[in-house]
Amino acid sequence: PTSEFLPAELENMAAYVASGGRVLALLDPGFVPQLSKEFRRYGLRVGEDIVLDDHPSARMMGIDDPSLLLVLPERMRAHPITEHLRAALVLGIARSVSPMVDYEGVVSGVGFETSDRGWAEQRIETIPAQPNPGEDPMGHISLMGISEIVDPAVIGVGQTSDKDENGSLLFEDVTLRAGGRVVVIGDSDFAMNTLVSLGNNQDL
Repeated sequence: PTSEFLPAELENMAAYVASGGRVLALLDPGFVPQLSKEFRRYGLRVGEDIVLDDHPSARMMGIDDPSLLLVLPERMRAHPITEHLRAALVLGIARSVSPMVDYEGVVSGVGFETSDRGWAEQRIETIPAQPNPGEDPMGHISLMGISEIVDPAVIGVGQTSDKDENGSLLFEDVTLRAGGRVVVIGDSDFAMNTLVSLGNNQDL
């Protein structure tokens, strides 16, 4: 998405997840900051950053651009979404998406990440060639966050007092069911025509 969701849309998404639904979001850097923060509700922290990686294995041959990320299979965590991937993924300009450990009622984890020479650049306007120690998170930076809702009550939906901007009830009743899942990838370029045919992009 390139525009923010309305409050009613956010609550309806939350109700869907709390009732066992599944959501996939591809969030590019620099867009929808309020929507990005909303995913903390599901145990995922979406960074206001750009992820770079200067490890040689993270670069495509002949392209000297640390924001074009090559994610090798060994940087993919064991999960049904990624376990069938045997080749690298190619991401365009991406942001970090990390699990919020110790978030009660939600089990979250990493789908794939950078090499140990990755960093989450906070100065997204300038994008310097090197990380700023003490300012930019460095090391294995998560690019895909996965969460499963164990206790849907933690999402906080289904209250009849929830109303939209016109005063109408957003929903009268929500049947809470464990098992809702949310996946957020900090890039959408991998699924676009320019990159989708590269590596295992089309199989992700």
